Amino acid sequence: MDVNPVVAEKPGLLGWFITNPIAANLFMAVLVVGGLYSIPGLDKQFFPTPVIDRVSITMPFLGASPKEVEEQICVRIEEAIHDLDGIKEIRSTASDGMGQVVVEALPGYPTQRLTNDIKTRVDAITTFPTDAERPVVTELVYRHLLGIVELAGDLDEWELKELGESLRDDLARQPWISVVDLVAPRRYEVSINVSELDLRRHKLSFDDVVRAIQSASLNLPAGAIKGGDGDIRVQTRGQAYYREDFEKITLITARDGTQIHLGEVATIEDGFEDIDTISRFDGMPDHGLYAYVTTNPDVVQSSRVITEWVGAQTPDLPEGASLSFWRDAAVPFKDRVETLLKNGLGGLTLVFLVLVLFLRPVVAVWVSIGIAVAFLGTFFLLPYTGVGLNMISLFAFLLVLGIVVDDAIIVGESIHTAQCRGLSSGDAALVGRARGGKARSVCGHQYHGVFCTNDVHAGRVGTCCEGHPYCCVTRTDLLSGRMPAYFAGPLVKNRTRKAGYEATIEAIGVVAPCLRRRVTVGR
Repeated sequence: MDVNPVVAEKPGLLGWFITNPIAANLFMAVLVVGGLYSIPGLDKQFFPTPVIDRVSITMPFLGASPKEVEEQICVRIEEAIHDLDGIKEIRSTASDGMGQVVVEALPGYPTQRLTNDIKTRVDAITTFPTDAERPVVTELVYRHLLGIVELAGDLDEWELKELGESLRDDLARQPWISVVDLVAPRRYEVSINVSELDLRRHKLSFDDVVRAIQSASLNLPAGAIKGGDGDIRVQTRGQAYYREDFEKITLITARDGTQIHLGEVATIEDGFEDIDTISRFDGMPDHGLYAYVTTNPDVVQSSRVITEWVGAQTPDLPEGASLSFWRDAAVPFKDRVETLLKNGLGGLTLVFLVLVLFLRPVVAVWVSIGIAVAFLGTFFLLPYTGVGLNMISLFAFLLVLGIVVDDAIIVGESIHTAQCRGLSSGDAALVGRARGGKARSVCGHQYHGVFCTNDVHAGRVGTCCEGHPYCCVTRTDLLSGRMPAYFAGPLVKNRTRKAGYEATIEAIGVVAPCLRRRVTVGR
């Protein structure tokens, strides 16, 4: 019978595994244990975390038109910061009573450093309008939306908002939740409507009323009193917050001591800002509690916490109020994981049946085990690559699943064919690797060519995709499909004459289907 010659001294890492079966077994054990240990610690999120690299400068200028905001707020901020290092783009938005400037940093430039530089320049501007509030400089941080808790009920606006604020603070204190925003309610507002007739009767002008409110409704520090037990800080606290406080503000004090208060010449309403907004849930007024997480997201744990919190808070709600948890980010994530598991089990079953029908049952068993070990090896090293479990990486796993299944069948069949032609276990592994290497390379490079384009995407989409599918496809296919050809497939001889162990290590690094072992007994 014609037998292909194979060098007695087996080359490379593949040959080293052939002659060192204990190392192969330990390698497989490390991947299995490491993968099972790493899975709970992986980030689990609906979408990858994009790199924003933006700094926001907002400045309220109440009562000003968009043109005034642009000329007196936005343009002055742009002129002050345009020559800073690390700026890629500056965008300004002027609206009624509000100006916002968003600065995008160059890729790789420290955003925190740019934020400090911008804050220093903006604080040095002395030409802002005196009526404008102080500018707020913040670094924009991406937040993962975990879900929305809807608070609905036939309650008045005051009661519904106060209940929403209380629930918001309580939900934000729960584990696995970073920030909770209360969305939909109108902001509190104290409106003062001055009667022109009353002003004329008391010989007052509108400016007199404004100056009286500005001078009376504020808190002023008044120094400190030093004592033996420490200093006592003195402060005049006159800031008005409610209608009763504004009604007591003095406008005029006559020579005889008579005082005219604001409440006598104006109608003061303590309510909400005058804007048209309607928010309904199941036909009832509602407010939304938007739950976010900023670091180390785990949508499964967060969903569990929110569900338990809603169940615990519902009995304590006022009559007519209800809490509903919807847009749960864990639902699509669990669906994708379930799809991956179903396809994985289907692939394993298909491989097992094909190999049982056409090869030996023991080969089918260990090829199937090797596929499972391949993905556990991937989970083992994912934390070190910065890639978590999300919609993109799970989609890549689904694609790679077909590659891994095909490569496992090719490797197993090639080695089995070589053995049937009379080659020894170790030599059959080398020959099987050589024959199937080209086919696996062509298949793998097709996927690499498609997904490596994600690394050149620009903007926020590019930062989301960068490294995710390409990382998963490359590491799971290249190292579980093509690397088996270079590092794996050894049929390891036993230390006795009567038994030999056959092991095929399908990958090293991120994945390693270890095809381990057929026992043969002979003389």
